[in-house]
Amino acid sequence: MEAPGYWSEAKQYLRSVDGKLGAVITQFESPPLRSKRRPFETLCNAIVGQQISATAAGAIWGRATVVVGSWTPTHVAACAFEDLRATGLSNRKVEYLLGVAKIWDSLPHDSFVALSDDALRTELCKLRGVGPWSANMLLLFSYLRSDVFPIKDIGVIRAMERLYELPRNVDAKVLIDIAERWRPYRSAATWYLWRLIDSEPVLY
Repeated sequence: MEAPGYWSEAKQYLRSVDGKLGAVITQFESPPLRSKRRPFETLCNAIVGQQISATAAGAIWGRATVVVGSWTPTHVAACAFEDLRATGLSNRKVEYLLGVAKIWDSLPHDSFVALSDDALRTELCKLRGVGPWSANMLLLFSYLRSDVFPIKDIGVIRAMERLYELPRNVDAKVLIDIAERWRPYRSAATWYLWRLIDSEPVLY
């Protein structure tokens, strides 16, 4: 699996601008964020994980993988609705997975690579079932963009509350202001915030 080319520079920069985050980087330095470079699989994983805990998402993903076999558009589109539903997926998420599978190969993937982060989010969010959080997971894990900050990710929120001794459910503006110092490497910061909450590396 591929690590981002910016990773070493990102770690050095984050350490220089944020001592607290730098300590987290030292504690959980390896492995780096990695990409399977399989955007469709990453998107399916993100859809499965929407609005549920990481533990629940992992369990459902495992059961769904048994049903799907290989996470390709062809394999997912061939699955029966009820078979996917039986893995613990909601009706809506099954609809999203089947819908994305049917149109995935017709999307202009080559042009996606050249888009800015904001433009790519906009294109991805046109897909039914894909919101900003799911789009950000693709930008992070498939496109390896360097400056993604998924502000609504509960793991990021809890990690920042812990690291900066903030009140529970602090206003998002406070978190956004803290994250400004991490530009243009908010993706690496996000990765290490996740590690603070769960030492098991995230992989989408």
